[in-house]
Amino acid sequence: MTAPFDLVVRNAQVVTEADTMDCDIGVRDGRVVALARELGPGTREIDAARRVVTPGGVDAHCHLDQPMPPPAHGR
Repeated sequence: MTAPFDLVVRNAQVVTEADTMDCDIGVRDGRVVALARELGPGTREIDAARRVVTPGGVDAHCHLDQPMPPPAHGR
């Protein structure tokens, strides 16, 4: 039997745009598919105790307003 999740992040303090909760995060095929306490097993598991996790959050170090060169023609 395969694990229901590819990755489970356990014991996280999860912060979303709407809420803050203590729970596990279930990931399947690169997507967050579950936020709940005591999720089933994952193929890989990470203990995030005493850590704040923002599933789907944007890296705060992104350079969104950094000028980029124009695209080359013919690509």
